[in-house]
Amino acid sequence: MHQMAILFPIIIPSSVYLTRPKTEPYYVKDGGVGPVLECSFAAEYLNRTRYEPSWTAVIGELPKHITRNDINFVRDAYELMQNDARYSLRLKTVSYRKNNGKYYCTILDKENGIAPERPEISKEPEGHVVEGEFISIECESNSGNPPPTFTWRFSNNTEVPKEWFQVKPATPSNSVSSSILQWRASFFDNGASLTCEVWNKALPVGQHYDATSKALNVFYRPRVKVGPVREYNVEEGERTEVTCTADGNPEPTKFEWNSVNTGERHETAIWRFAAEKRHSGELRCKATNRVDSGYNTLNLNVLYRPTVTVQELFTPAEGETITLKCTADSNPAPDIVYWQMPNGARHNDSHLILNSVVRSDSGNYTCVAMNTMTVYGHPPKNYTRTGTGISVVDVRSKPGKATIRSSEPTVVIGSRVTLTCEVSDIGSPKAQYRWSSRTEDDTFRGIEQASDSIVIEHATLNNSGDYYCTPFNSIGDGGEARFLLEVIEPPKFTTTLPGSKILKNENAVLYCEAEGYPAPEIRWLKNGYDITDSNDSHWTIVSERHDESCPIGNYCAIPVASQLRFVEPLKWSDKGIYECFAKNGIEKLSAQTSSRISVFHNPVILNERYPNESLAAADSSSNARIVCQVSANPAPRIEWVKGSSEVHSGNSRYTINTMALIGKVDEFESVLEIHDLVESDYGPYTCRAIARPQSPRNARVILAASGWLLIGWQSGFDGGEEQKFQLEYRKTNPWKDVPDGADPVTFYINGGNASSVVIYGEGSKFGRRYRRYIEPTTFLIYNITSLTPLSNYWVRIRAGNTLGESEWTPVLTALTADVMEVARLPRPQSLVYNTNQRSVGFQDPDMTGLCLLLLVSTEEASEEKEPNWRSVGCFFESPILNIDSAAQFRARFCLEGNISVCSRPADIVVTATLLASAWKYALPLAVIAFAVLLLVLTLLACCFLRRYLVCGKAKLRTRSIFDKKRPDVSAPLPQADGKNAVVHGSHSDSGIFTLGSLPNNQPVGQQSANGPPENSAPYDMTVNEWCSSDANDFSNDPYTHDYGSQYISGKDAFPGPPSLQSGNFFYEGFPPCDAQPFGDQRSSLEGLPTTIYEDQEDSDEASCSVSGGRRVMREIIV
Repeated sequence: MHQMAILFPIIIPSSVYLTRPKTEPYYVKDGGVGPVLECSFAAEYLNRTRYEPSWTAVIGELPKHITRNDINFVRDAYELMQNDARYSLRLKTVSYRKNNGKYYCTILDKENGIAPERPEISKEPEGHVVEGEFISIECESNSGNPPPTFTWRFSNNTEVPKEWFQVKPATPSNSVSSSILQWRASFFDNGASLTCEVWNKALPVGQHYDATSKALNVFYRPRVKVGPVREYNVEEGERTEVTCTADGNPEPTKFEWNSVNTGERHETAIWRFAAEKRHSGELRCKATNRVDSGYNTLNLNVLYRPTVTVQELFTPAEGETITLKCTADSNPAPDIVYWQMPNGARHNDSHLILNSVVRSDSGNYTCVAMNTMTVYGHPPKNYTRTGTGISVVDVRSKPGKATIRSSEPTVVIGSRVTLTCEVSDIGSPKAQYRWSSRTEDDTFRGIEQASDSIVIEHATLNNSGDYYCTPFNSIGDGGEARFLLEVIEPPKFTTTLPGSKILKNENAVLYCEAEGYPAPEIRWLKNGYDITDSNDSHWTIVSERHDESCPIGNYCAIPVASQLRFVEPLKWSDKGIYECFAKNGIEKLSAQTSSRISVFHNPVILNERYPNESLAAADSSSNARIVCQVSANPAPRIEWVKGSSEVHSGNSRYTINTMALIGKVDEFESVLEIHDLVESDYGPYTCRAIARPQSPRNARVILAASGWLLIGWQSGFDGGEEQKFQLEYRKTNPWKDVPDGADPVTFYINGGNASSVVIYGEGSKFGRRYRRYIEPTTFLIYNITSLTPLSNYWVRIRAGNTLGESEWTPVLTALTADVMEVARLPRPQSLVYNTNQRSVGFQDPDMTGLCLLLLVSTEEASEEKEPNWRSVGCFFESPILNIDSAAQFRARFCLEGNISVCSRPADIVVTATLLASAWKYALPLAVIAFAVLLLVLTLLACCFLRRYLVCGKAKLRTRSIFDKKRPDVSAPLPQADGKNAVVHGSHSDSGIFTLGSLPNNQPVGQQSANGPPENSAPYDMTVNEWCSSDANDFSNDPYTHDYGSQYISGKDAFPGPPSLQSGNFFYEGFPPCDAQPFGDQRSSLEGLPTTIYEDQEDSDEASCSVSGGRRVMREIIV
């Protein structure tokens, strides 16, 4: 079955039609009923006298008129359906042969014609075209009477020449008029579009219909531009840049520069290079894209200064004649060439003749050539360049008189110095030099060399002395030179002032010692001003020079010691910055050491008075500012009083700011600000400074054991009132080594429950170099007992009296020691840590009176380092709940009454289930039990076969072993009633403690102290301070929270026997080794069965042990 497609193109402007045939084809079956082709006209086109409608069909290539006005020419096949505006056509029966084609509904204006329909671009390039190819664009317009005319325009509104296109008018068989535009593509056409315009007389003059083609995509080879200019002048050595740009479609993908002269190739669009002579000539750039390559060239002209060539050396004899010739090469050629003679005369020629030369003719003769070059620039730049060549004319003679010059006006020890022998006439042949010296260092005695200088790399005092230089050559010797070299050793301090120091009325002395050559002069300064020791002076300055160690005539460093002694009793005004200043002639090589000196004193008001009171002024309703400056040590508490009432900060109208003055010693400033002054605010205000006690100094751990810590400190200034001390400690979290919320335990210490110890260290007194002596330092001590082994504790101390309370000392961290192992105590069995339940399970011990000491370590096991174990606690029941995970676990059984006595440790297995862990232990235990059974059976068989001989000896031997054993035990230690301190864990001033006193550069657990005591040798402990930026700065700081009260009965703080310390420290005030040890410290095995003994081998080393035993040491301390 054939189908018929009936097409209905647009044939007149759409404003003519009310309805029109569909533009899509009609598909019908051959022999079927045909469709109705709708067509109707606007009201203004219904006048049949002027307008004539018609239907036309094009079947194959032949047009066929079907209707015209009311006439139907083919009634048997088509029905004309018309009324009013309607002019439709119905196909009666469809025949593929007769009806398959195109149908046109048209209307004819009999008077003015019919305007053409809007044109369409029916043919244009779909893709890109290549430069040089033909481009063909076709434009069509339906209908129009008379046929329309065509005009073509480019997108830049340039009209296309008529020769470029052809017009094919409409025919009776085809109502479509068309125009075909053809031309050869060029790069100018890329991106351009063509507009087709149609017009006939039915349209007003100046009005037309148009259609625009797509933008053309013309592929063309690159059009190359080179720069910066075609004739490019550059100077030799100049940084040169040639650029290559290209316009192409598609864009160029490759650029290449080529030097025609050298053959160099560089695949780049910008070629940068330092211009050389060989680069002169043509440079060509090639740019390539998919179409082809484009080329362009520039001429590079490398200009260069004159290169002068002369004979370098002439050695004529007196009376001879010589000719000096000069040649020069340059671009452009030289403008002038001349000779410059040693006496300044000028000879304008390239040749110079010297007749009958004499010695005065010796010297340098310079040939000078100059040219002028014009190089590229905006604007171009002109440069004059000069080239020179030197000919040396040398008339032979002996050297002249010499002098010696030092490279350094002042020679400092350790510096590098060069001595140069300068000669008025170097002579010919060139002079050599003979050096000698009269010094303790004979390095330069009697040497001859070509060089005119000698170098002392690192000058010492031994290099000081006379140096001699004599120039000579084959003709003879010149005049000798002498030079005295004096090496200076700058002063340096062999004994410096302490960084800071608090002076006391007894032996208030400052001491320093410096050495150097010449002997240094020492002077003392206070706050930048010189201190004199006149008859009425407050100070006495004594300096001693010790030059007896340096023989007369030798150069040696001479030591000078100086002492500043306070003759009169100390005043508060003696505080300040003291400097010991040493110099030995050269100001910039001087040395100084300084110390910040404080003096304990009650507060002193520093305000200026007019005459009896300080004054402050302010207007009503403004803000008043009253300043009070105070000098005090320790830091005072400053209060403000108006009338009989104290003024407090925090009131909306009062603000009090108190601070230490920067750059001042022991000076403070309190500022009272009164806001919005009223009449009642005027009047006297009293600034009252109250000296609080000074914080304890040099807090440290004196001794540590598994269950106690002996803490020592020195008292600060008490302000004239008796002071007491408050000591707080907290146990840290074993996983984090920070307190992590632990409640503080507090002790109040006074003269009734505190002990002291004297520590001896090396000191020094003024005299020849040093006179050593043993200096005692007294520490107050307190023993903290009932502590857990292997636990970290944070400790701090402060003082208090009726004047107030001091600041807390920096946090002191201390770790208790490990326990004492007793081999006969049973080790823990079946230790399992269950990660799911966070619990530790263990098998109950066979003995009673034991608890399980649980240890954790957050460090992974390593062969190089022993892990840091921390104690969690001692537990009696299994399982132990709420145990966080850790890298390693370990446990011991310890005596309930004294957890410092424990069994050997056992590791804890970590598992997710208890079943798997049980099997891990059950199988080894079964094997061990079977092995033990076999061993017992073997022994029984042995005893039976040998009639108990061997077994009897074994029993006897066993008894003898136990007879020799001696347990290291002692009875429980008695307790003293010397202190019954009330402990309050939430003291009102606890809130001033911050965790900012422990540095993050020291590990938690390190024992440390506040620093060395005054006038004593250094200690091997340092202060722990915690920076507030540390990662462990927890917001739940226990010291900043108020905990519930906790009361503990204080124990005796009498010290136990000391161990020998590092350094030169000796302790006194301890009882003998068999005397009373620390109260409440149990080192015995109380509660342990008598059949259990501790193995202890004999040793010839002894010292006092915690339990009162003695060990012998092979070390003797002098």
